[in-house]
Amino acid sequence: NATNFRYSISNFFSKYTGQTAVHSIRKVNQSYTGPAMKVRRSLDDVETDIYFDGSGNLDTQSLLSFIGSGDGYCSIWYDQSGNGRHLQQSSTSNQPTIVNGGTVSTYNNKPVVLFNGTSDYLTYVGYLPVGATLSLFSIIRKVTSNGGGFFTLTPASGNDYNTLNGKVFW
Repeated sequence: NATNFRYSISNFFSKYTGQTAVHSIRKVNQSYTGPAMKVRRSLDDVETDIYFDGSGNLDTQSLLSFIGSGDGYCSIWYDQSGNGRHLQQSSTSNQPTIVNGGTVSTYNNKPVVLFNGTSDYLTYVGYLPVGATLSLFSIIRKVTSNGGGFFTLTPASGNDYNTLNGKVFW
């Protein structure tokens, strides 16, 4: 059940340290005190940070209070590791959706970030630890035949793999 899952994840972070980056719509690092994401409302393109509620879930009440009856988009998905490796998208036409017509996007009654399958993506540009072994754990659901990937890493310039551009998309 969700309580055991949350406990397991919390236990994981206390036992295994040194995460490079952690992005989730739920609070999975219990020592993290920052926001979950920065969202933009379609009405006037104003942005605000949305935090987690007391249960560690995305604060959907604050989200809907801010967005209203329009659409809401994720412009920054914050890194819960504390390393500042946030996923971002400054181009409004490429931001994934979190609220559609005043309703939070959900799957199994849990909020989700929706990528349109053609042009929505989030990017991390910066340094990753040199020589580090990286693992990627993700939970995704592909709902259309559009798109072709979820996560890519490419050198920021030439063959310089010390500086990587990362893209999360679908």
